[in-house]
Amino acid sequence: VSKINDHAPLKDARFRLYSDADCTKEVYLKRTPDGYNVINRDAAGGNDHDGGTQPKEAVEIVTPLDGNFTIFGLDQGTYWLKEAQAPDGYRKLLDPIVLTVRPTYTDDRNSYVAGEGTTDKILQKLEATAHFKEFYDGATSEKDNKLETDATQGSMNLTVVNKVGSKLPVTGSQLTIVMVALGAGLMIAGYGIHRKRSHVDDGK
Repeated sequence: VSKINDHAPLKDARFRLYSDADCTKEVYLKRTPDGYNVINRDAAGGNDHDGGTQPKEAVEIVTPLDGNFTIFGLDQGTYWLKEAQAPDGYRKLLDPIVLTVRPTYTDDRNSYVAGEGTTDKILQKLEATAHFKEFYDGATSEKDNKLETDATQGSMNLTVVNKVGSKLPVTGSQLTIVMVALGAGLMIAGYGIHRKRSHVDDGK
């Protein structure tokens, strides 16, 4: 069996972000030179991540050549990152990756000064988990990973690997996540998407 592009960055994977488990309430994003910004639903006649009309500027996340993308403006809470389409020759993730972010801010948040969002003057504690499913050797398992965080920098890191199964071919993927707290909001500061090409029946 030969593996091609093992752990290589994957271009043109498409993702959408949601605020509900059924993936019906999309967190709309617009493209910017630095990545993707969350669109305020209030401007579209909705409330939080529900209701209103889809903004014209809303787009899917598409991984560039280096496999990395950035999302700015996420608040605390739980999000579902769902792969909408995988590039040719790859299988998309079977289930969304569930990200839960729990920051603890200082009680005196009214004294916030621009630039202090990632310091202990505002962010005192940062906790996060990622729930994901692994497929290997014909079986699926689920587990939660507690993310390594740094409240002084407002950052957290996670690497998720989905192994390639020998009974039912499925794409393995490695996901690296860095989040940075910015005042009351959070930024997902980089998704490094890497893939292992699927096994095929003829052994190529």
